[in-house]
Amino acid sequence: MTNTQLDASATLRAYKYQPKLERRHALLKSGLQVAPIFLKKNSRIEALMFVYFLAQLVCALIERQLRMAMRKRGLPHIQIPPEDRPSATPPTEQVIRVFSSRARHLLFSRDGQMVQIFTDPLSPIQEQILSLISISPQVYA
Repeated sequence: MTNTQLDASATLRAYKYQPKLERRHALLKSGLQVAPIFLKKNSRIEALMFVYFLAQLVCALIERQLRMAMRKRGLPHIQIPPEDRPSATPPTEQVIRVFSSRARHLLFSRDGQMVQIFTDPLSPIQEQILSLISISPQVYA
């Protein structure tokens, strides 16, 4: 810490908060899979960083909504596959991984008209997560 304006207790609080920020930034490379890209214009760099910021914000909101709903419903943890380990604070990466195997197939007639949509049924953990984050299962139908 280089800020000499903070007293000792404020410095300690800021220092203890730092790992949470580091974890959120680590999400860029892991869950969001940010990779180097060459952009010529500063405006494009700013736009891309804003999109990454929005993605981080959405991830934080998903985690927050999930934790708040679990607390409200008295759920101490949920079982996240593939290990089925109980998680009291599931990170967004694990939540997204639960839905990564979902498949959706569209059947079209010869003239290009969509005839039918086939989707995998939701697993119990997928239904539970959708319920906790207040998303209707019909979105995945």
